[in-house]
Amino acid sequence: MAEDPVPTLQRKIPGHGGAVRCLLLHRDHLFSGSSDASIRIWSADRGTCLRRLEAHGAPIVSLAVDRRDGIWACSEDGSLRVWQGARLD
Repeated sequence: MAEDPVPTLQRKIPGHGGAVRCLLLHRDHLFSGSSDASIRIWSADRGTCLRRLEAHGAPIVSLAVDRRDGIWACSEDGSLRVWQGARLD
């Protein structure tokens, strides 16, 4: 029986000041939420940070993007926040 190939690391993307708690891939963008209470929007192809969003007072634990490109974030501060107009085209 043939062994499965071992995956190789393709890219390491530094940026957050704390542990990354959640990830979401949406079209050509990667969203990351961190224990530093920030959300970052990345180019999935290039691995570059396109935007940083800050409004929570505690770690981000969950992310979603709606059909109008609204970015929804849940935090350990007990809040749900929504950003509009991030231009994800």
